[in-house]
Amino acid sequence: MSRSEDEIASWFIDEFKLGIEGTDIKPGILKCASQDTITDNNRKRLRAMAIAQKQTNLPLYVHSNHRDDLAIQQIEILLEIIDNPEKILMGHSALKLDVEYLKKLLSYGCYIVVDQGHCSGYTPQQIGNALNQLCNSEYADRILLSNDMCIYSDFASKGYTGLQLTAQQHTDNFAFIIKKVYEEFVAIGGSEENWDKMFNKNPLKALNI
Repeated sequence: MSRSEDEIASWFIDEFKLGIEGTDIKPGILKCASQDTITDNNRKRLRAMAIAQKQTNLPLYVHSNHRDDLAIQQIEILLEIIDNPEKILMGHSALKLDVEYLKKLLSYGCYIVVDQGHCSGYTPQQIGNALNQLCNSEYADRILLSNDMCIYSDFASKGYTGLQLTAQQHTDNFAFIIKKVYEEFVAIGGSEENWDKMFNKNPLKALNI
């Protein structure tokens, strides 16, 4: 990409100031992403979104597959520019449910978003247990919970689309966090107060609502 970091950032900053695509609708969140490794182009885009975040003060959601130390590389690049790490939401953290790894990520001062649990390969019990351990390590204030599920495209990589899922599969997937993980979290001693933080209060705070 021949555009500079500042030029890329300006597109998002202008939409924040003026509205999206000529409308008066303004964004409430930014997003950036990396896939497997950090290339020169990807580094430029991450830095551009960091510039946009600093100028707009919007929360920045980071797509990561958490392979190796990819998420650590991402947040370190972003924090070269972003002053407030609490504006960074490290997404898809259920894909690497290693408690020590998640603590390391949280040590940067960011939020983690425990989403994609329904397709992560981990059981509700495993996720509930990891959440409880993180809460007991005093990280309950910086965890967000979400499904991150799309009815129409989920599982497309496996050769079929969400339109081909049964009603029960949709029900099970949408219930994964709010019912299944919740039940396991409480069963092992997780508090209702901490669940309320992760599921309700923290998202309101992180998204400036």
